[in-house]
Amino acid sequence: MLIRHHLNNRHFDPDYRRVKSAVQAGLAGDIVSLENRTMGARPAIGFGVAEYNPEWRITAAAGGGTMLDFGPHWTEQVLDLMAPDKVVQVFADVRNIKWGDAEDLFDIGLVFASGARARIGKADISYYGLPYKWLILGTEATLVDAAKPSPCTGRSPRRRGPTRWRPRASTSTSPTTCATAPTS
Repeated sequence: MLIRHHLNNRHFDPDYRRVKSAVQAGLAGDIVSLENRTMGARPAIGFGVAEYNPEWRITAAAGGGTMLDFGPHWTEQVLDLMAPDKVVQVFADVRNIKWGDAEDLFDIGLVFASGARARIGKADISYYGLPYKWLILGTEATLVDAAKPSPCTGRSPRRRGPTRWRPRASTSTSPTTCATAPTS
């Protein structure tokens, strides 16, 4: 008998909660394409218990690598967001370029039965961060969650108060935007 248990604490990440709320509210319409990606200049080492090797994240024998560390969480977020749509094709690029002997770059492409596409990725070898973590192209709007690490510092900005999806044409400096489709 095989029992599978999966507790995904990444469902409580503020960026995912914002994106899921907006998608469930129908702000994007039908999803055509979505991305859940980040890029940084170094691996996420140094976290955890001091008694354990903090470099496990870059050591393959210790179960490290950015794909094994972040890939399951971000992939599951996308699958949850797209449910009940089913994946019909998977493409992946997983490589070790620089850090340790475990992978420090992954890029996954998913194709869903509806025709929607998803891109999931993380690179620990980039000296420039993306201007967003989530990008969702829908039939009614494009949703961008720009609660991202700074391209220069690699650190995430602190959020204060609620975030709302705003029209792209707004003069607001809110990091989260929503560009609506033109009416025909």
